[in-house]
Parts: sequence; C-alpha cells; structure tokens
Amino acid sequence: MEALCEEFRAAGAVLRHYDFLAQTCHDLHQCPHLCSTNWSFLKSKSLDAAGWSEANRGFQEGTVVLGTKFEPAESHGQGTNGEFPGSHILHGVLSRNRWHAQTISIERPVALPGFGQDAAQLLKQLLTHLYRAKEVGESIQARLCERSDFLTILQEVPFACFLVNAQSYMHFANKAGSAMLEGSELRIVSDRLCARSSKNSRLIWRAVSAAAAKGVMSAGGPLTLPLDIEDAPLILNLFPVRRNTSQTSSGHEAKVAIVAKAPMGAALSSLSGLSEMYHLTPAESRLVGLLARQAGVFDAAGKIGISRNTARTHMRHLYAKLNVHCQADLIRLLSRCGML
Repeated sequence: MEALCEEFRAAGAVLRHYDFLAQTCHDLHQCPHLCSTNWSFLKSKSLDAAGWSEANRGFQEGTVVLGTKFEPAESHGQGTNGEFPGSHILHGVLSRNRWHAQTISIERPVALPGFGQDAAQLLKQLLTHLYRAKEVGESIQARLCERSDFLTILQEVPFACFLVNAQSYMHFANKAGSAMLEGSELRIVSDRLCARSSKNSRLIWRAVSAAAAKGVMSAGGPLTLPLDIEDAPLILNLFPVRRNTSQTSSGHEAKVAIVAKAPMGAALSSLSGLSEMYHLTPAESRLVGLLARQAGVFDAAGKIGISRNTARTHMRHLYAKLNVHCQADLIRLLSRCGML
C-alpha cells in the first residue's frame, strides 16, 4: 500500500470492503500515510443513498473509477451545512459479487492535481497483475484443501497405503500402513521401506525402482513377497505417481504408491484368486485345482491330458511361484487358504 502511495504521490492507499446490502464500508489494510499525515479525514466514511447507488453500478470487477470524495463541511471549519471536497479518489475494483466489492482506493488531497487517465491506466495494469496473483493464491489454496481432503479419506482406507521415492524411502503411510509396519513382513529401517528378510527387501527395492523409472506398472504385475510357508503371502501393488518430467529438482522426484493387502487368505480362497495373485498359467491353475480336490500329481496329469514329465515341470514352477518346497507344503498352503 505504501508503494502505491509513492507511485501515485497520494495521501494514502487502502484496501476496502464494500457491503452494498448493509451499506457499510470497512478498511481492510492501509498504508501508514493514512495514520501519520494530516489527511486522516480521507478515511472511509458512509456514503449517502446516491453515493451507494453510484458505487454499486460502477464497482465492477477489474474496472477503475475516478471521482471526488466529499466530507461534511463542519469537519473542516466550514460551518455546519454543506460538503467540502476532501480528496481526489481513484478506485480499482479487485473483486465483486452480488453484494460485496473489494477495492484499492487511492486518495489525493484536492490541493494536488486530480487523477487522470494515465493514472487510471496504470492502476488497471496493476489490477491485472493482482488478479493473476489472486488466482494463483486461490488455486494453491484449493489444491491444499483437496490434498487435505484426500489424505483424510486415505487415512480411513482399510488397506495399507505407502508413498515412497525411487529409492524406497518413506514419504507417507496411512493408519493401516502404520499398523502393518508394527508387526508384519514390512518395516522401516533408517526411513527406508524394508522387509524382515534381506531377500524380500531387495525385491521391494528393485520393484519400486523399476516402477519409478518406467512410469508405468511393471509387466510382472503385483509384487508377491515370498514368506515362510506358515504365513499367508503378502501382495504389494505398485503405482508410479505422475510427475512433471520437465522438472529435475528433488521436489519433483519420482514417487511410487504401494498398496498392501494382508492377510491374503480370503483373497486366495478361490482358484481364480490364487492364480491371479501368483500369476499362474492356465495349465498350472488346472493342475492346482485337481490337487486341491486331493488328486495325485500323475492322476491329475492324466485328467488334463499332459505327460508326467510336463506335470513335473508344472510342479517345479508352482513350487517356485508359491514359495514352497514340496507337494506337502503346497497342500498345506492350499489348506490355509481355504481351498481344501
């Protein structure tokens, strides 16, 4: 505001709020000149009915209004009747809705020259810059509010959700995620998302790095962490977060969202669920389905029309994908998942 005073060589500049319904005007922010000079009478006073009607018509957003402000004559030793021209005035309307307007009001004593079209044009240019700044400020505030609302919802999601960078260092964990970190396969070590075993930790780090680098979900699909055969498997779904690739600063580094669902027994209670989570081929799925019905490996091979050697090959692949070591372990896993 003080800079405006200097720019226009005015007695004072003030940000004002006009309420046309209540016919009131309030000073929101003003430069020190309004308080430190002899021109204190330039502060906003109530307008008469004609003045409010004129202001209501003229105060449209983005417009500049030139005028003269009158004060009661008795305020200046001019008797008790009439009005005294107190100042030249220049209004720049920042915002306007049905009943309210905000203006930058710049005032100059009548002893000085009045404002001309050059001053009006200068203020109009200033309004353009201020309006753009206002839009940016409002858009940032809207984004912050949206982010806050999203995080509030995310905190109540029943699945564990994490946000990490390309090196798996933690940025965010919702309530379910924080609870999972207290007693499951996942944990935080030196701010980095890890697993109980170094093998599974390396699996997580490679998957996160690949997702962040490609910007798309890896071809392998969800990451299945091999656990002890007595535990249900942990499935991690990785989603790279979209970023502005033109920015290279650390504030725009690649990030990956991770959704973990545990325990997975309910999700694996059907053959289709098991096949989807472990990426089984159709032939492997059919073989598992027959084994779940307590058929022997070679009997199952005959029913689906494959040789014994092919059945053995399928079984080796199943052991590797399901993290088991023999047929008995496989049967126990199917039993824990409710498929027997």
